[in-house]
Amino acid sequence: MTDENENKKPQTEEARDEVKEHVKGQVEDFKKSHVRDFLFFDTMLTPKIITLVYWLLVLGSLFAGIASIFSGGPFRGLAIIVFGIVSSRIYCELMIVLFKMNEALQDIRNK
Repeated sequence: MTDENENKKPQTEEARDEVKEHVKGQVEDFKKSHVRDFLFFDTMLTPKIITLVYWLLVLGSLFAGIASIFSGGPFRGLAIIVFGIVSSRIYCELMIVLFKMNEALQDIRNK
């Protein structure tokens, strides 16, 4: 019976080593993954969303301006369209500038 126990020990140690190597590989993959970057705020999600928000604001300005034009205020409608598009562009650009500054600071920190 001692021979059987001695044979089992090396096999279990080999299996344990294989599991350790597999886990190490998984941890390294996680460290390199986009999921880790997302979970630990290394990459920002908001800059991608800002583009979508900009186009939604432009569409909202167009619809509001067209509705105003048809309700009897052509100059007010045109002003809503122009002011809405320009102001939404300025707002979104300011938001993007903040995130670009964050990226530049991260680059400086990594150097």
